[in-house]
Amino acid sequence: MTDPFNSPGLTHVWGPSGSGKTLFAIAVAAPLSRKGHILWINMDGKWAFIESLRNNIALHHGERGNVSIVLAHGQALTTIRRINEFVKPETRLVVIDPISRVLDLSHENSIMWGRELFEEVLPILASLTMVSNISVMLINEVRMMDEETVPLFHNLFRKFCDHEFETRRTVMGISDVLADNEKVGELLLSDNGGLTLRSIVTKKDGDLNCSASPAFA
Repeated sequence: MTDPFNSPGLTHVWGPSGSGKTLFAIAVAAPLSRKGHILWINMDGKWAFIESLRNNIALHHGERGNVSIVLAHGQALTTIRRINEFVKPETRLVVIDPISRVLDLSHENSIMWGRELFEEVLPILASLTMVSNISVMLINEVRMMDEETVPLFHNLFRKFCDHEFETRRTVMGISDVLADNEKVGELLLSDNGGLTLRSIVTKKDGDLNCSASPAFA
């Protein structure tokens, strides 16, 4: 059975604004803080996630001292280039939210737009997973193309990433989690603010595998 967050590799998480991408990451990171260091790199200057992260670390009996938060707003690409300075020997998971901020979004129509991703960012992060034996979660933003919501540079992320999840807001819970357009799990919110990922599976080489990770209840 495979688990994208207890084995090294890149995991791509995408969805519209408000669909639960950051909450998904919190639900994964909080329990894993019991086992080792979590590096969270925030790239958009929105700090509201910190309270939820701290709350869920406590609710999942994690270790706040095992979580480092780097506020990289305005320094996204530089932070990726220096990422080895923030990774520790005991690091289990790196969350980058959102990875798309390494791009200059004001120049998205330029013919050279996005070269930072395939020339530097994704190769650096892929190497990090192999050399340091850790999991890296890349949270990505979306754009409308031909009346369809798609993540930025989708084909490029698929080339580099080992796993991919889409989040969709629901009425009953918080979010459904999908892989290849099929529901593979759900993100639930309790009255005390606790987040739970339930019934998640991962697709690898065409097979569906139930996750055995304690990060998922």
